[in-house]
Amino acid sequence: MNRTALLLAAAFFSCSSPPSATSAPSTTALPLKAQTPESAARAYLDANARTYGLTPSALRLVHLHDTGRGGIVVTFRAQQQGVDIIERDVKVLLRRDLSPVTLMTRPVPRSSRLPFVLSEDDAVALAMKALPGSTMLRRPIRTWRVLFPTNEFLVPAFKVELLRTEDSYSVIVDAFAARVLRVTNLTANANVTYRVFADATGNKTPWDAPIADTTPNTGTPGGTQPAFVAPQLVTSPACLVPEIVFTRPDEQLGA
Repeated sequence: MNRTALLLAAAFFSCSSPPSATSAPSTTALPLKAQTPESAARAYLDANARTYGLTPSALRLVHLHDTGRGGIVVTFRAQQQGVDIIERDVKVLLRRDLSPVTLMTRPVPRSSRLPFVLSEDDAVALAMKALPGSTMLRRPIRTWRVLFPTNEFLVPAFKVELLRTEDSYSVIVDAFAARVLRVTNLTANANVTYRVFADATGNKTPWDAPIADTTPNTGTPGGTQPAFVAPQLVTSPACLVPEIVFTRPDEQLGA
């Protein structure tokens, strides 16, 4: 290592300070090795519940993302009287040693205290009327009770999942006012186009480098300098997903 590199290294370490022991709240009184990701995340939620307006006891675990390396994401869903509050999940990011990094959520509106007046069958009927085209289904209709957040308060609603022969929809139906709150098309089949260094046809194989293809290479030195080539437009489907049979409402996209 030359003198300049040594001086730069010395300057870096002399200006750096160790992380503060109080930069993140204590996760739990138990040793980190005795924790699970869920218990570590819940301890972090308990320490920050007042700041974020959370009620940790009303949060249930819905997903744990851990690939074996990198951060761990623990996802919780809020409930009121056993009914899920959708689109307000709480996600806690942990390091590999289960120490907390941060959490992400959105404010939960106040409860409206409105009852579930609409029946499940009536909610399905309203949902089917809201869809364009035919009503030919390829799987039984699935419904479950949810609390849907609006700008002012939580609305009691039914989430209706309709999988038809040509497309699929998720419909939110107001269970008090008997109206459709939202219709979401769950089918993603649009084509997208990217400018990339790859074949535009066939298997659309990426190129080794942004230069002209000179294969086969004989291995004999000849002073050849391949010319640079520009990327080209390649079109591919945005989503190629086989039919998935969900066993829980939590497992569907956009739950």
